[in-house]
Amino acid sequence: MPTIAFKEWSLVCAAMGSGKQSLILRKGGIHEGKSGFALAHDSFYLFPTAFHAQNERLIEDYKTPPTWHDTRSPEERGEVEVRFFCEVVEKAVVQDWGVLEALAPYHGWTEDIVRERFEWGGETPEIHAALVRVSALKKPWVFPFEKKYGGCRSWLEIPEPGEQCLPAEPVVGDPEFGELAAEVRALLG
Repeated sequence: MPTIAFKEWSLVCAAMGSGKQSLILRKGGIHEGKSGFALAHDSFYLFPTAFHAQNERLIEDYKTPPTWHDTRSPEERGEVEVRFFCEVVEKAVVQDWGVLEALAPYHGWTEDIVRERFEWGGETPEIHAALVRVSALKKPWVFPFEKKYGGCRSWLEIPEPGEQCLPAEPVVGDPEFGELAAEVRALLG
């Protein structure tokens, strides 16, 4: 089985790793083709990227990275630093703008980018939402950046992690995550 990573804006990865966010919203990338984006994997590593990042379209609380966060892109550094692993707990295709408005407290995007992504392409406005359980790795996993990791794509195959790079513990405790999951599930229906 290949090791799968999900590309996400670097500051969003930092927010997820800090426990601020457990909800991913995604419309899809060019490389997803005509069929569009699909939440094709139930578990994956978070691959931080600056590609298509629009940090000005994040809410203020997300714009200041934690002290451990390197603000340079993997392309600039010549290496990728993966710190987090996700397991999908719930997923849905949201076609109701009211539901997306209600989900606003659970992610860091501003309303204008959510609306733009929701309405982009296709006849029916929609966006994919995934509630994920984020776990920190035992230690950051660093490997060389390769050209194949670039571009507008959501899913990547990355090298096999070493034992020290396996998930260690969730960044949000069980009681708090249970409460969060119940709230998000109720909104997603």
